[in-house]
Amino acid sequence: MSTRALRVVAPCLAMALLSLPISCKKTGGKSAVKAAPLILERAQGGGSFDISSLAGKKPILLAFFTTWCPYCKQSMPYLQRFHEKHQGKDIELVGVDANESRDKVVGFIKEHGLTFEVLLAGDNERLSQDFPVRYLPTLYLLGKDMTILKKFEGFHPSALEEIETLIAAQ
Repeated sequence: MSTRALRVVAPCLAMALLSLPISCKKTGGKSAVKAAPLILERAQGGGSFDISSLAGKKPILLAFFTTWCPYCKQSMPYLQRFHEKHQGKDIELVGVDANESRDKVVGFIKEHGLTFEVLLAGDNERLSQDFPVRYLPTLYLLGKDMTILKKFEGFHPSALEEIETLIAAQ
C-alpha cells in the first residue's frame, strides 16, 4: 500500500475503531487467591482496609482503574449505579486505584460521586501477583471464598449484567 493511501485509510480506520463500543475481554477459569491478609490504604477517611476480611461473607467485585484512563472514567457511572443497586446486599464493590497519589484519587472520587470503597494499590507486590492488570479498567469477580470467578479486561456495561447472573447462581 502506498504512503498516500495509508494517509487516507489510517484516519478512517482509527475513527471506525473509536466509534465501536468499549471492548471487554473476558477470561474465565477459577483461581484461588491466598486467604492471607491483603491490606491496602483507604483513599478517603484514612486507615487501611483488608480485602480478605470480606472472605466468607459475599462475593467481591474488585474494579482496578486510574484517574487518567478514559475508559475508567466512562465506567464509573455504571459502577456507581451497580454499587447503589447492590449495596448491603449480595456483592461488595471495591475500587482499587493503580498507583496514583491520594489527592488525585480523592479528586476523582468526588468528581464522579463515588460512594463505594476505593483503595490505593501503591506498590503492593502481592496485589499485583494475585490480580495482574494488563488493561484498564479491569474487574475481578471473586467468590465468597476469594476464588477468582471471572476477570473482565476493559469495560462494557454488559459485564455488570453477567456479574449479576454469576452472583445469582452462587
